[in-house]
Amino acid sequence: MRERLLLIRELLAPDGLIFLHLDNFEVHRMRLLMDEVFGAGQHLASVAWQRTSAKTLARLTLGTMHETLLTYGRSPESSLAPLFLDLDPDYVTKRYKNADGRGRFDTGDLTASSHRPHLDSGKPWHGHDPSEKRRCWAVPRAPLEEIGLTDAELSQMTMREKLDALDDHGYIYWPANGGFPRLKKYLSRSRGRAVGDLWTDLTVINSQAAERSGFSTQKPEVLIERVLSLGTRPGDIVLDCFAGSGTTAAVAHKMGRRWVTAEILPSTVEQFTQPRLIKVVNGEDPGGITKTADWQGGSGFLTVTVGPSMYEDTPYGVVLADWARGERFARAVAGQLGFSWQRDAQPLCGIRGRMRLAVLDGAVGPEEVRAIVGALAEKERVTIVATSVLPEAEETLAEVSKGSRIRKAPRDLLTSGSLRVRRRTEASERMPARDVGGSPS
Repeated sequence: MRERLLLIRELLAPDGLIFLHLDNFEVHRMRLLMDEVFGAGQHLASVAWQRTSAKTLARLTLGTMHETLLTYGRSPESSLAPLFLDLDPDYVTKRYKNADGRGRFDTGDLTASSHRPHLDSGKPWHGHDPSEKRRCWAVPRAPLEEIGLTDAELSQMTMREKLDALDDHGYIYWPANGGFPRLKKYLSRSRGRAVGDLWTDLTVINSQAAERSGFSTQKPEVLIERVLSLGTRPGDIVLDCFAGSGTTAAVAHKMGRRWVTAEILPSTVEQFTQPRLIKVVNGEDPGGITKTADWQGGSGFLTVTVGPSMYEDTPYGVVLADWARGERFARAVAGQLGFSWQRDAQPLCGIRGRMRLAVLDGAVGPEEVRAIVGALAEKERVTIVATSVLPEAEETLAEVSKGSRIRKAPRDLLTSGSLRVRRRTEASERMPARDVGGSPS
């Protein structure tokens, strides 16, 4: 996991987040590993997700009821968005007993636990002295802004003037028993219950759920919906390195996020991941968050099958794999170096602007150089990749095509390829997000 986390960290945007879901057997070790990779100061939350009730058949231990989602940020720029749930009906009935022309309201304290008798916030107001309780007045900003007061006006007002403004506009509740005045907190303005790090309202997928696919470790869509609501905005890119049944990609798609997902087992992709995502695109997936997200289908995705590496690490160093011959070798080189593949342009096989690509799975000498350069159009240059470079080949190329170059495989490909990937990653971090599309394939 350490090597995976290091690679994931490089892919994250400067304000990106990572959520890692684990059971209780490994979470303590993973927390230490993530402290090492991301920095202990980048730990944002350890969410306990209650999956089920206690097991009555547990032996020698307590029944396991929860799993953990470790959340870290890429940098100090990373943060979790505030998220709120609807208030419980019983709570609303119990707390919001009063009403006026604005609707039902609860009441809240207008003081804070600070003793400031020498300051404006500690002075008596309408016969009530907070200093007697070793407290001070504390007026929230939101209702003052609702009244229509500007920042400039608020900065000039005393605490008692702010209290007067709230009272004049009916935001102060005066208890019948003569107690301290309180702030009216209206139900219509309540954002709900803030989501914390204990999630008890999201259960596992039951046996009759429409989203159930039969995949052994399938997560409920509502769980991923909450994660993406905390950490992403529409248009952001979501990466799931372990696709499985495709839940993360399906939810990201329905929520208007761009996504990339990967799975090591082709059988899992064929049986679970791809069929599910095709249904999502076609609007034929009735389960999960489809209804609440008002998802009716649309957009698309591309599938890519990653082949074996053309490099092998041996006791004698990194060498080309046995399969790296002919067109397969040339296509792999084109992809690594960022050239668009051109099958029918021999001896050239790739293009990137005015730079062309020629790949030989043997030696390149002066004769091959002249033949390749002869196929170039005016102002074009060429990158020649070969497994062996004969004497005078580079000198000949410099003479007949200034600006062109020769690369020896695999030595020069490993260096130039890694540098190119790093430069592209750094450049993408500086670019604003943009929409991309595709079609099922």
